[in-house]
Amino acid sequence: MRLTTFFIALFLALASMPTHAQIFTGSKYTHEVTRHLPDGTNDGYLYDGTEAESTAKIVKGSANTLWIASYSNGMISEIDYFGNVLNSFSSGMGGLQSIAFDPSTNEIYAIETFQIVKFDTNGNTLASGSTTNGSGWDILLTAGGELYVTDGTEISRYDSNLNYLGSFASISGTGRGLAFDNSNNLYVVDGDNNSIEYFDSNGNYLGTFASGINNPQGLSLHDAGSTLLVASFDDSRIYGFEIGTGNPNMDFVTSLNAGGTWAVISIPEPGSLFGLVLAASLSLARRRRKS
Repeated sequence: MRLTTFFIALFLALASMPTHAQIFTGSKYTHEVTRHLPDGTNDGYLYDGTEAESTAKIVKGSANTLWIASYSNGMISEIDYFGNVLNSFSSGMGGLQSIAFDPSTNEIYAIETFQIVKFDTNGNTLASGSTTNGSGWDILLTAGGELYVTDGTEISRYDSNLNYLGSFASISGTGRGLAFDNSNNLYVVDGDNNSIEYFDSNGNYLGTFASGINNPQGLSLHDAGSTLLVASFDDSRIYGFEIGTGNPNMDFVTSLNAGGTWAVISIPEPGSLFGLVLAASLSLARRRRKS
């Protein structure tokens, strides 16, 4: 009976699994996480629940999951690609701005205005540190294990134990979203000037990548790294710009009618069969707990 139930769960997972890349967006003013096709077409609400209240950040987890940071209530939640909640805990942060997930250690880094905290996936605190300027906004984990943080006009660097390593670069306005491209250039949202600035891997300023964006927030690479997506808070839209030229090449509404689009992430590939089996196992485990 258990084996039959498992294969039913696996079949449902296979039937629901996307066969293409997907974009996920989140809003500050609603509980919604919305799924989009690669061209931006709305593909339905993935999740609508209190754990995602005021969605500030969405990051990729492991085994076909997403981690969501809630600004209003400080919750950090894990959901699968079907919208099922797998895990949720309180960060204890009032005004949780962003998170980063390390799949190699299953650790989560969370940032608010004045502090950065490292958690395990059970919500236990592993390390903590302070932002240098008291204006923490976004946090980004590199492949080498360093953390980049927007903190006022400064982009700061930290090690995995949240020791401050120094300033990487600075911009003229308030830093918001961060993203690296495939050449290790760093893109930074300048919230005061409605622009995206970018730097090479050594922190040398390369110029303004894009401008004229209405209250830009989160960033994400898309389409194998050929496009940079940015969430427009005031327009409730996602805009895309071609890497290398900065030319606009995407523009779509997030369908978050209350406005305040804050978070965007593009998942480049569908999950593996192993991931589907794991997702089905987790789904079965949740059903057993509920029963």
